[in-house]
Order: sequence, then C-alpha cells, then structure tokens
Amino acid sequence: LADPDGDGVPNLIEFALGTNPAAPSSAGLPSAILLPAPDSRFQLTFNRRKASTAPGITYAVEFSNDLAISDPWAVNPSATESVTSLDATFERVNVTDSVASPAKRFARVKVTSQ
Repeated sequence: LADPDGDGVPNLIEFALGTNPAAPSSAGLPSAILLPAPDSRFQLTFNRRKASTAPGITYAVEFSNDLAISDPWAVNPSATESVTSLDATFERVNVTDSVASPAKRFARVKVTSQ
C-alpha cells in the first residue's frame, strides 16, 4: 500500500491496473457505463495484469445498490465477464452486471495481494 511517488495511488493499484504513467500503452483507469435500453445493465471495464505476470494478485468486481452500510459491497456471481488480450502483460476485462435497469448501481475493482 506504499505510495513512494506521492500521487495518492498505492503501488499495488498502479501495478495491478497499469495506471502508473511509466506503464505500457495498455494502461488506463477503470470506466463504467450504463448499457443502452431495454436492459440498461451496468458495465465496468478495466485493465488487469494477466495471471502469469502477476502471481498472487487477485481482482474482484464488487457491486452495491447504494453506498450506505446497509447495502455492503459484494461480488455478483450472475455478472458476466469478457476478456480481451491487449499484450503479453495486460488484458481488458468487461464485467456486465445481471441487474437490469437499476435505479442506482455502483461497482468497484477490489485488488488484493497474497
């Protein structure tokens, strides 16, 4: 969780998502969109390191209906994931929520190191 370059982003996140400015061109911040009607499902897109290049790093996309403690963050086992290889190190991940037309929905990528 160290941040020696002082940019406010822990080294684990910079490494896992490739957000460090010195990272390869496949780097990028996660993005979220609401897909078009009729289903209007929430989709989160992010880049992650391939398992072979980051042993011990795990990624989990968690969802919440609001940011109150009464609705904690949780993985949606019904969400779908598609993966596209970007290069030898990174892949792009699209996770589409199974909840159709939510009143409000939030998502985050939880990155952990073993």
